[in-house]
Amino acid sequence: NMWAVSPAKSATGQALLFITPHPPFFGPGQWYEGHVHSEEGWNLSGASFFGAPFPSLGFNGDVAWSHTVNDPDIADVWVEKFDDPAQPLAYRHGDGHRQAQAWTVKVHVKTDGGLEARQYELKKTHHGPIVAVRDGKPHAVRMARFEENGALETWYLLGKAKSIADVKAALRPCGIPMFNCMAIDRGGNIFYAYNAAVPRRSTKFDWTKPVDGSNPETEWQGYHTFDELPQVENPKCGYMQNCNQTPFTTMATGKELNGAADENPKKENFPPYMVREQDNGRARISRRILMKQEKFTFDEWAKAAFDTTVIEAETRIPEILKEWESIKEKEQARYEKLQPIMEALRSWNQISTIESVAMTVYVRWQEKALQLLQKRDILNFPRAACPHRAGAHRAAVRPERRPAVAPLLRPGQALRGPDLQTRALHA
Repeated sequence: NMWAVSPAKSATGQALLFITPHPPFFGPGQWYEGHVHSEEGWNLSGASFFGAPFPSLGFNGDVAWSHTVNDPDIADVWVEKFDDPAQPLAYRHGDGHRQAQAWTVKVHVKTDGGLEARQYELKKTHHGPIVAVRDGKPHAVRMARFEENGALETWYLLGKAKSIADVKAALRPCGIPMFNCMAIDRGGNIFYAYNAAVPRRSTKFDWTKPVDGSNPETEWQGYHTFDELPQVENPKCGYMQNCNQTPFTTMATGKELNGAADENPKKENFPPYMVREQDNGRARISRRILMKQEKFTFDEWAKAAFDTTVIEAETRIPEILKEWESIKEKEQARYEKLQPIMEALRSWNQISTIESVAMTVYVRWQEKALQLLQKRDILNFPRAACPHRAGAHRAAVRPERRPAVAPLLRPGQALRGPDLQTRALHA
């Protein structure tokens, strides 16, 4: 997540940036914090992945910047046609053929008998390497800027930036293939860009699926320039945020506007293949927090980051309660089984605390609804086919699983140990 406010919404009179990449504690996605200082004037604090020579987000005294993951369409698959038996490397392109490249690699594979050498023939077309064969059709893949490796240069320049103008200059080559970027500078400017190396494509094709590699119209036509990407600088509302959602909801949108101008980039101004994200709950609560506070002190800014309002529950709970009420006549027994749970949800203020029984209930419902959706388990629990239905609660409290439904637990109890946690998950 990342937020920024201009001096107009800052009690300090300076722009503020909130950086929270929420990486995992373990595994290859871990980050480390560091401070780089040199006698040549480099003074940079921030964080990055293990192995990086310097921070990829942070601040240097003049500029602060952050990233969040975005989901631009930066890779495509082409179905190649090798249709000339006399020339096994010839593949059709337009009215003629092109020649693929082929080579053999030796890979040592660990077996019960020790390392065993195996040879594989690899091929690539001008689109990219053949990575799969589906129904006898070779598929080639290409990823934007993958072979150019301009990300390190961009992050180096971001670490040296003195102004938003410098930030934009660093991002302009689109050397980082993806990642939203938000930045502030000492002059009080705030800036957001849906940063990506997006190939320019014909809109005649469905780029969510493999396209015909023999059709020249499916060729990439260069890349969209940085200026063609969604971005916002110094909005009048004085704030911006991104929490992995679409750039089209960076500031207030729809009913949130309450008569104010919509300053978001407009979806219709960009090709359909460029942006694939939707809005999400983290973005909605972020906009609410940033809108409702006139000015932030630094301490208030830090505290706001730990707001525990469960904004999604404001929409889902009325839907769950409505579905529960609808089974009263036909399924009286289940209606009564669910009643303590539903009353807990009805009286909840949608704020997560360690004492909140309703939070345990809501989390359990959310987990079960997602599990049923992933399994497409709509035959046993048809009401859970839509995640706001009470069917997930029905599944979560089935009396046949235990002699009796366990008592409802607070989150603090649910996290104290395996036994209590199991009880909570059945509550």
